[in-house]
Amino acid sequence: MGRAAYKCCVNNCLFKGGVSHRFPNPKLYMATMKEWIKTIGPQYFDGLGPEIIYHTKRICSNHFTSSSYSLGTNRLNKNSILVLNLAISIETVEQTVPKTVCAIPHTTIASTDSEDFDRHFVSNVRSPSPASDLSGFESLHCDDENDLMFNGSADYPNSGIGYADVVGVNVRKTNSKKKTFGLLCKIGMKRSSQLTPKCKSLYADSNFSCRNGVGQHFKFETVKSDDMTTAATIFTKLQLRETNNKVKGRRFSLEEKLLSLSPYKKSAKSYSILSKLFTLPGRRTLTNLLSKLPTGTGIDKTIIKVLGQNVKNLTSRQKYCVVLFDEMSLESNLQYCCTGSISGFEDNGVSRTQNFADHALVFMIRGVIKKYKQPISCTFCKSTTSSHDLANQIRNVLKAVQSTGLKIVATISDQGATNIAAINILKNDTTAHYLR
Repeated sequence: MGRAAYKCCVNNCLFKGGVSHRFPNPKLYMATMKEWIKTIGPQYFDGLGPEIIYHTKRICSNHFTSSSYSLGTNRLNKNSILVLNLAISIETVEQTVPKTVCAIPHTTIASTDSEDFDRHFVSNVRSPSPASDLSGFESLHCDDENDLMFNGSADYPNSGIGYADVVGVNVRKTNSKKKTFGLLCKIGMKRSSQLTPKCKSLYADSNFSCRNGVGQHFKFETVKSDDMTTAATIFTKLQLRETNNKVKGRRFSLEEKLLSLSPYKKSAKSYSILSKLFTLPGRRTLTNLLSKLPTGTGIDKTIIKVLGQNVKNLTSRQKYCVVLFDEMSLESNLQYCCTGSISGFEDNGVSRTQNFADHALVFMIRGVIKKYKQPISCTFCKSTTSSHDLANQIRNVLKAVQSTGLKIVATISDQGATNIAAINILKNDTTAHYLR
């Protein structure tokens, strides 16, 4: 891989604007590397090992012929040698013979005459003496004779490391298979290509998790339960367990669903925003949970029981509340319940008729000092509830609410004819009771 940012190591080379090349890889092409060093001059590399020369020294493209390159690229062939624009220092065998310098003319040699030039150059250059031999260089066997000299995919044979693992290597990679270690070694594999398609997917996910630190599990036991409330403990365990799971692969316990119902009941829009920030059950999961709750017409005894337990935590002033009731219009419809009954008929919680219901009457309490609200009773009727039936339901709801410890200060409704008639009936009954 050529880079123009490095200075050419050939003596007195001032050429600029070309491409700089690495020395041959000493692990694969030691003979070629020795040839390059001999051509440039071993005295310029005194004290430098082959790995240091490979990583730090560069030679510009001004010293290679066009035939030295792979066709259509800037990559050198495996057996490329330096032939152009060189000043070579030659040492004689006898130490008494002084060093001579053979200068190569600054000429451009055509690709067709490169072989003749190489033959003439080799025959006229004497080999260096044993005293100037390169120490520390060992020839290694290369199995692949067809690879390019700078093939970035080659691995160091018998070294236990891959080519890409060498520090400072900046080589353009070609289509190749790199040796992999770690997870593959544990299962007796050398390359990911030997894995099945499913195992390849798992191997890629494992590498991604290791790089991003996902595999480091948080030990929740280190957090003391006294440091957090019960709700905070459930919420924290939920986030740690389900955050990395896919949406359709998440599972929630009953406690986690009930905890999520609280913000969902306060505001559906707020719960939608929280679901984007945290891992929470979906709205359909919560609605399915609510649909499984056994509810019926009339006063719900379970709600009254739970309400009585929560009222104990309120102060005397916070127990003041009002009772609201009103009717709402419904579309006539029949629905089969999981309990085996059919809903949609007129039902006031005590008796039931065969008439299709088209209205619902709902009773709800609301705090005066503290803001709380809770539906208490629900009945179905046709057209409108009769005044006597409404008066009876009001009386039963007031008794049930007072039994929880709450203090009712008023009842609130619209000025419908049925509501006015029911209130008058209650007044007359109260007057008749005290006159007796």
